Amino acid sequence: MDTRDDALPRLITAVLGTALLTGAVAQRRTARRAARGTGAERFVRTGSGSTIAYRFRRTPRPALATDPVVMLLPDLGDTVERWSAVEAALGEDFSVLVANRAGYGRSRLGSTAAFTLALLVEDTVDLVRVTCEGRRVVLVGHGLGGLLALRAAADAPGLVDGVVVIDPRYPGELHRSKLLRSLSEQTGFGFTLMPRSLRCGLSPLLLPPPWIDQVPRRVRSLCLDQYRAASTWTAAEREWRAAHRELTEPATIPKVPVPVSLLMSSPRTAESLAYQEMHAELMDLPGFAGTTVLDDVRREAVPYEEGAKGIVHGTQRFLHALYEVEADR
Repeated sequence: MDTRDDALPRLITAVLGTALLTGAVAQRRTARRAARGTGAERFVRTGSGSTIAYRFRRTPRPALATDPVVMLLPDLGDTVERWSAVEAALGEDFSVLVANRAGYGRSRLGSTAAFTLALLVEDTVDLVRVTCEGRRVVLVGHGLGGLLALRAAADAPGLVDGVVVIDPRYPGELHRSKLLRSLSEQTGFGFTLMPRSLRCGLSPLLLPPPWIDQVPRRVRSLCLDQYRAASTWTAAEREWRAAHRELTEPATIPKVPVPVSLLMSSPRTAESLAYQEMHAELMDLPGFAGTTVLDDVRREAVPYEEGAKGIVHGTQRFLHALYEVEADR
């Protein structure tokens, strides 16, 4: 007689099934909360077919007579809500435009064509043209957002007056540096794994990120929901694939026809050293406006606390130099 007792395996299977079901339900609830956004978004349909959710914060007391608009472009994987401290501080003196790229937050990808960085640049240009209505504009971009800002300024002459880039990505960087390519591949592995894991019900196992307590309290719950939503990681994976593919090809820095300011995190690491030669090429642009080092701010902590203060200070200084010099002519 077979006396095997399979009660324990059945019990374990039942417990795991219940846990995964509970996780799947939690993921759907998280996704619904993340999809609500702040409730203050407006929407623009771009030429690519994407629907971009944005917020336009008009300052009642502009610091400059030109009253320029500052548009923030976050890094790959980031939502603009994580930049709320920068948005609020800059918004005291300048009008600020923020928008989540297609797939993040309430923004939706509309194009069924192959996803490329050019599509993101097109969305950026369309959004600025529709929302800013001929006003003076400066783009402030971090990481991949920095590269998109440079390309938008180069592809649409006359659209913007200047660009501030914070630890930007560069064309051809993965072709030039084995280290950067290896780091990108490691990042991509995580981006590939996360959406599937979250949709399978494993979101309760995803611990809060180390930066969550550094975002303003009013958006903390939303930022956590966005971080745990599979849609955020799907958008990040899509952008990573496009960036990894395109930045592996030999290329040069766009010929940007407007002043560019570079903000760099610290301390120096092997990763930051790999960017030195590319930073030097950026500095060779005819309109290069200077470099600012964000002391004691790590690359991954740029939009938070001390990093946010450094971005605000560096951007304010750039704006005053740009428009006050213009006024003196």
